Amino acid sequence: MKTLMRKLIALFLTAGVLIIAPFSLADGPQTGGIRVLLDAQGDASQVEISIYGSYLLNDTLSFQRGARLKLSAQTGSLMVYYEGLVYQAGSTLQFIRYGSVPNAENGLRLNDNLNLLEGDLHVSLQEGAIRLVLHIGVEDYLKGVVPYEMSDSFPLEALKAQAVAARSYALKSIRTDRDFDVYDNTNDQVYRGLNAENKRALQAITMTEGFGIIYQGELAQSYYTASNGGQVETAYNAWGRESLPYSRLTPDPYDLENPASEMRTYAIPKVWQNSESYAPLRQLLISVLIPVLESKGYDPEASFIDIRGIAGIRAIAPKYGDTSDLMTRLAFDVWLSARKPLTASTEGEISLFSLATPSPQIQASPTPSAMWGPMEKLIAPLTVEIAIFPDAEQALGLSINLRDNEIIRVKEEENRFILQSGRYGHGVGLSQRGAEWMAKAHAWTYEQILNYYYPGTQLERFATTPAERPLLAPAFLTTPGPRPTATPRPTLIPLSVTAAPDQWIAQVNGVARDSSLNLRDAPQLTGKILYQLFYGQRLLVLGQELDGWLKVKVDSLEGYVVASFVEKVP
Repeated sequence: MKTLMRKLIALFLTAGVLIIAPFSLADGPQTGGIRVLLDAQGDASQVEISIYGSYLLNDTLSFQRGARLKLSAQTGSLMVYYEGLVYQAGSTLQFIRYGSVPNAENGLRLNDNLNLLEGDLHVSLQEGAIRLVLHIGVEDYLKGVVPYEMSDSFPLEALKAQAVAARSYALKSIRTDRDFDVYDNTNDQVYRGLNAENKRALQAITMTEGFGIIYQGELAQSYYTASNGGQVETAYNAWGRESLPYSRLTPDPYDLENPASEMRTYAIPKVWQNSESYAPLRQLLISVLIPVLESKGYDPEASFIDIRGIAGIRAIAPKYGDTSDLMTRLAFDVWLSARKPLTASTEGEISLFSLATPSPQIQASPTPSAMWGPMEKLIAPLTVEIAIFPDAEQALGLSINLRDNEIIRVKEEENRFILQSGRYGHGVGLSQRGAEWMAKAHAWTYEQILNYYYPGTQLERFATTPAERPLLAPAFLTTPGPRPTATPRPTLIPLSVTAAPDQWIAQVNGVARDSSLNLRDAPQLTGKILYQLFYGQRLLVLGQELDGWLKVKVDSLEGYVVASFVEKVP
């Protein structure tokens, strides 16, 4: 065994790998640090790691800058492949980050992704798949969060408010009951690693370094959302598990004023039009009109109910009391024509003095249509109600979220009614679109923005920078090794197919140039990630799904992507 280890060490040395005496930094989270489960990698059986800094593998092996390693999950063990050599690591391994020279990159890249992960990487086997947990300083963590939760193009004050909210969320999330604190996705905060081009977001993080939101001496639960649709939702209404004194139903005109806030609209003419575009609404209205008309003695047959116009529409029945803008029903005042049963006076004159002459033949019963009178206009509009969730929302294309919480408003114009839905996300806490408009159109500071969305809270500074790491041995810098590779660039998959008449070609353009779009096996965010599509990747769109998803094909892979991140190629 000792002979084999000496041979392995010798082989690694010839490949530019240095064996260094242990100096362990791998035991648990560091002060000022946070542990991130890199769930976006999916259930991978193989991961490529590129080293762009000073790292030790298992406190023993050190690789030169630019080294590319391949991790593979084998039965009961993790295998590390490097320059034709193999290292059997067992069920766990760690890449521990050490100090580096100033202004030099010091992190890891996974699977040729451009973004840098500036922390320790803890790797383990879980049900045959590779599981990655990144131990990283809170401020470095924020560099991979803020520009992906809020665009780097937003005003600086809005980005500063986002940085403080994200920092507070991170600090509040640190826990001791498991080996990670937060997910790298929307279960907590989106984390994608450092891209130095996000200069405004990085400036916002630096200018607010350490500041978190507190309420009565404790860290606040600083939830935030993309857009609240014009009203800040409470945490209790959203999830029913916590009542926070600084989480209140609050009107947000700034979110509504922002033209970039996510909205859906549907126009309904006052004079009815029997066109295909209104067929889903007609079907909904007919379904609720039938029992009402039948109770009033009218023919309930759908083909004999004629919608002539809409006199009024109102969003009613607030879900959380009178102060809530989240309505659950739409009331329609509908102008109609329908028909009632024939009466004796309308069936013709009958002589009271004529003698009844029995007929030897049995008369057939009248057909149902012969029992009803002509179509006639109702003298007043009939009021009926339709459930917003899911009926009206789905039929009228008003759905934005995967949850039933859009705020529906009705605007009356001269010849039509406009239904408008807003709210992208849970609606709790800081609205990113609201904060953008506060800073851009009203020149609010980040402190004012935070006071508006978290009333009654204050700012306090925390220790969020881990202790400085020691440098690796100087011999590492001179040890012979492979030529460092350049910073990787994503390779796009060629698309040579031709779209059928009901298909089209689209291009991924709704992500940053250094980021990627997940191709999933189902049209939902919980679907398994099949592949990561980079900016500029062309796709064949096979069809459109509900809730803003597209079914697409790239090369031999078929899956689903969020429609808002791709654009049809002319």
